[in-house]
Amino acid sequence: MISKRVNCINKYFYRVKNAIEKWLDNYVPNWKELHFLVAVSGGRDSVVLATVLKSLGVQISIAHCNYKLRGTESDADEQFVRLFGNKLNVPYHVTHFETQKILDTDGGNLQEVARQLRYNWFSDVLKEHQLDYICIGSHLNDSAETLFMNLMRGSGIKGLRGILPVRGKVLRPLIETSRIEIDSYITENNLEYREDSTNASSKYERNQWRNVIIPQIKELYPHFDNAIKTSIGNLHFSEQLVVREIERLRKHLIIQQGDKWLISKPLLKELQPLNYYLFEALRPFQFNSATVNDICNTDFSSVGKQFFSPSYVLTIDRNYLILVTNETDKTNIETTRKISLGDSKIKRPIELNFSFLDAETDVDSSPKKAYLDIDKLNFPLTLRKWENGDRFQPFGMKRKKKVSDFLIDEKVSLPEKNKQFVLLSNSEIVWVIGRRIDNRFAVKESTKKIYFVEQLND
Repeated sequence: MISKRVNCINKYFYRVKNAIEKWLDNYVPNWKELHFLVAVSGGRDSVVLATVLKSLGVQISIAHCNYKLRGTESDADEQFVRLFGNKLNVPYHVTHFETQKILDTDGGNLQEVARQLRYNWFSDVLKEHQLDYICIGSHLNDSAETLFMNLMRGSGIKGLRGILPVRGKVLRPLIETSRIEIDSYITENNLEYREDSTNASSKYERNQWRNVIIPQIKELYPHFDNAIKTSIGNLHFSEQLVVREIERLRKHLIIQQGDKWLISKPLLKELQPLNYYLFEALRPFQFNSATVNDICNTDFSSVGKQFFSPSYVLTIDRNYLILVTNETDKTNIETTRKISLGDSKIKRPIELNFSFLDAETDVDSSPKKAYLDIDKLNFPLTLRKWENGDRFQPFGMKRKKKVSDFLIDEKVSLPEKNKQFVLLSNSEIVWVIGRRIDNRFAVKESTKKIYFVEQLND
């Protein structure tokens, strides 16, 4: 058994250094000119990564986070990393987090909180010391664990690609290197490292995959590492093809008009499978799969029905699905405003210009411009959103009409209705802004002075 282990070491040892060098050539061609910050926990993966990068002549500094979660064990990890930095003769940076206090105060998941803390700090160190990239010791088996966990959560192809080799300023040079290759490198080079005692705990989902499930799979499939590497590579390429197709589709399907987005219902109905295409099309708008399924199940026939994501509202209209930002929680937005005679411009809640014109001025028919008889107005005017029960006498008509009916006749979509403002003199509407003035306040032959109002935004 011992001799077999030695043969295994000899078989895999030489691959690690060559694999990392090849990876760098592929993903960071100018790596010899750069300075990397290597995240070192003290565990085997990060120790191997820092050691190999140093042996390749890469300029590195190392960074260590002490989360203060394991008492003296955490402090011993920190001391090990300090000595390791001295041994490699490279700069090192260490920080401490009161992780448990943060969890007690703010709540959250330990793994996610710790991840956020370290990546925020890594980013600060990069900027402060003008370093180029952060290198993380994630390896092939980590990527496999991620794939299986996402598979069990019903993930799409994005979740099955494993861990990305590059994400922004984060590099993972070991991501194509297996655990057995890393272990062989440690043994051959007699490297010291720290073993995190929590790695053996079944408390965390990843540890169950790592320590129990995947080893059992390997007993059935001894070629597991090579097979999973190939599969992850294929899935990554497939995902890139899907992303390109979805981007092409999104540009064709979604039309932006000012602060809203329109999705053609006839075009959408041609897509199969509809749920998948619509989910991917709406991904930038943060709609989850359950909400997308609800949208599809309406058959797009429920005009006026709305669906919500954390930041957007989707409304089913006659010919389109209409997306606008969700402002229901922005209670500080001013929606009522008094307009004094001396005001020349306002910017909130909508942008309007005010001026005075001679009675002889030619009147423009643009709905964004209101020409009003100033003698018929009582100041201050009131600007507010329209309300149920509002009535006015649309220009050119002899009778009053409900604003709600007028907007329906104008085929105004629900999101646009929700943003519709009116201008009032006393309690009478003088202008449904951007659409029609009230006939009673229109310029007549008897008008001596024109009060001109222009809408500058939608």
